[in-house]
Amino acid sequence: MHFRSQLDRPRDAVSLVVFGAVVGMLVGSVLRTGAMVATGTAAMQNFWYLFVSTWVSSILGVLVVTPFLLVLRRLHWPRGVRPVRVAEITAILAATVVLTFVVSMVNPGREMLFLVFPVLIWAAWRFQLPGATLCTLIVSGIAVYSVQQSGPFADHDLRYTLLVVEAFIASASLAALLLSVAVTERDRARDQIHDASVELVRAVERLEDSLRPRSAPLIRQRSNPDPEGSSEAEGAERNGVTGAGGGPAGGGLGGGGLGGGNTGRRGWRTD
Repeated sequence: MHFRSQLDRPRDAVSLVVFGAVVGMLVGSVLRTGAMVATGTAAMQNFWYLFVSTWVSSILGVLVVTPFLLVLRRLHWPRGVRPVRVAEITAILAATVVLTFVVSMVNPGREMLFLVFPVLIWAAWRFQLPGATLCTLIVSGIAVYSVQQSGPFADHDLRYTLLVVEAFIASASLAALLLSVAVTERDRARDQIHDASVELVRAVERLEDSLRPRSAPLIRQRSNPDPEGSSEAEGAERNGVTGAGGGPAGGGLGGGGLGGGNTGRRGWRTD
């Protein structure tokens, strides 16, 4: 499967999640946990807990940071951007910071965490990967910071807190990533259909031009439909034939020269 770093196809996003995050971080997590147990940093009975925690944390790092870095290397300020778009992205970023801070740092319960998702959906729908990855990074950073502060993740067991934080970050990052990739693919398909329609219209126009009959040049007709004109033309032809055959008043080449009958020949012989 050919992976495209643009992440403009759903299969690219799935490949990043499955092979880059889940499978790719598996070997590293096993080696890291094994090294901790081998050096005595962690007890052997905690191997599986440390392994799962390390593995899930590495997966979330790939889901949150890797798409942002892939987008960042291609990110540039578009030309002729409208002020409305600038105001919209500013409002999205501000709403992301405020809502995440409120549900993570101020609100004592976890039931308000879902308020972040409409902002992520808004960013993914309107700005695709650049907006979605940036908002996901902001949400994840504030959520991790809130673990050590008062909020929905405080006053709980460490394992339970890590489980809630990781589930929240995974849900937010996957939702924003997959939706932004789906919208990107839809826009690309729409552009391809538009280009194909333009090419089809041009091909039809060229075909019509090639099949259109060209105007033939006017040909002078020798026959005259007028019966009087036809009789006059026939009379003129008969007179010309008579004169050429040696009429009495013939002279020169037409009347009496070459075809002037006996008179012309006798005159030539007398000289």
